Amino acid sequence: MSRGTDALTSIDSWVEPERMIEPTWQVMNAQISILKSLVISLDEARMFYSDAVRNVTHPCLKQCFERIIHTHLTSAGDLADRIDGMGGSVARDGSCLTELHLRWAAWRIRISHDAETGYAMEAGKREARLRRGFRIAGRCTPDPGLRDRIKCHLREIEHVDRSIDNLAATMRMQTIRMAVRAGSGLTPRGVPQVP
Repeated sequence: MSRGTDALTSIDSWVEPERMIEPTWQVMNAQISILKSLVISLDEARMFYSDAVRNVTHPCLKQCFERIIHTHLTSAGDLADRIDGMGGSVARDGSCLTELHLRWAAWRIRISHDAETGYAMEAGKREARLRRGFRIAGRCTPDPGLRDRIKCHLREIEHVDRSIDNLAATMRMQTIRMAVRAGSGLTPRGVPQVP
């Protein structure tokens, strides 16, 4: 009887590591996949901002975009290093849909009332998608160290996002005021102008 128990124990001890190794690889692959999607999103946004910096003249908007580019480049580089450390790799030129996303954004900016306000609005949308992706990644990552790193990058993105939101709101108000003044002969407060 003890011999049967020993045989069972040795089989259990042989099978148990197999059970532990397989989920570890699955978890590692899931983490790599999550990080890859974040890096691709950051790189795609960085490409948009690089184009935007060349096309805007508003000094505050240009400076904000340059700060966002730096933040995204730093975050994407850190996450790409994490992927390499886990045994994966990621291309740093976006995804197969990056060109389509950039063209779609350019079209929306082109048809907007004011191109610079259009860039600011588009930047706000991009940053909102990035924040959502980082929040989801933070919840889905079982590794506490990696989760903390993702949250750290999320805080940096939220910081630059607040600045672009404030700037976009200011630019929208300026655009509305300019349209009211030019279109109806009203002052910015809506009072008719005296001839």
